[in-house]
Amino acid sequence: LPDIIKSLGRTPPLNMNTVIALLARRQRYSHETFYQNIYSVEPGSITTIDAQGNTRKKLFWQLDPRADDIILPNDKAYLDRFSELMHESVAFNTHDCRDQVCGELSGGLDSSAILATSAAQGLSYPLFMHTATPGSTLVDDSDLAKLLLKRLKHDQASFINADQFDLIQELQYCAKQFAGAAPYILFAFSQTTNRAVAASGKRVLLS
Repeated sequence: LPDIIKSLGRTPPLNMNTVIALLARRQRYSHETFYQNIYSVEPGSITTIDAQGNTRKKLFWQLDPRADDIILPNDKAYLDRFSELMHESVAFNTHDCRDQVCGELSGGLDSSAILATSAAQGLSYPLFMHTATPGSTLVDDSDLAKLLLKRLKHDQASFINADQFDLIQELQYCAKQFAGAAPYILFAFSQTTNRAVAASGKRVLLS
């Protein structure tokens, strides 16, 4: 999007409805952007523009509305299927780059499940974890993550606090990258960790 705006030679007028929705926390999923008459490409589609300015959209993937619900006999069957899919995904995304992998760890279920699956596959990689600033009274779930690290005997963890975090700077960075607000606010709040990951030189982040 920033490149498209640059090619226009002028900054389009703001789409105030989108801006107000974000600031009022009433943002909903939409193809609209922060700028009038500029729209996001729909998920699962490719949009092409020819030399004459004609636009064509082609779907390459979409959910099948007629697909059956997944109904398994019991909780164990669901857990087994979840485990199957996790192992398949981790193996697929790391098979040709195992020395280029690092990961995030929050202490929550998502990143913990990825780490446990990786450990079961014999894959060990550096971890990056965002923690509260030392001495802060904010809720900090790093204790849960540390228990998992102890159980898995994993000692490659970097703990990054918010000492250097500047919200305005990060919002400006996101505005430059996305030509408006980031699609999710998490992008702005995770930048301290992202920069540490980038500095490590690793190419693949399991998150």
